[in-house]
Amino acid sequence: MFQSNGTTVYTNCDVHSGELTALVENCDNRDNVIQKGFQLQGNSYDVHQFCPPFWWGRERIAVKKESKIANTGIALCRVSIPNADVLDLFVLIAYKLPCVSAFAVNRLQAFKDMLETACTQ
Repeated sequence: MFQSNGTTVYTNCDVHSGELTALVENCDNRDNVIQKGFQLQGNSYDVHQFCPPFWWGRERIAVKKESKIANTGIALCRVSIPNADVLDLFVLIAYKLPCVSAFAVNRLQAFKDMLETACTQ
């Protein structure tokens, strides 16, 4: 979890704040997000779904002679917490097959809903 300015709220890995701000910089511009995708820790991800406040996709695989399956997915969501002392709050997850986007994004949405409900009570 991180704020739009790159301030990390919670993490279980080392991610530079510059990468986090770059992820959300133009996330409301559909054409930009679909064309450029996401860059994180030296990996490139194609964004397949643009459904604000959710964005998700899979690792970009360079075309080679060998067939390789993109087994790492990424999903990002914006959490709306009115009257909070935080900037836009985002939750970013990465997942590997056999976990598919449908399952991961569903769990991410449940987490987002839980956060928003807990923060408004």
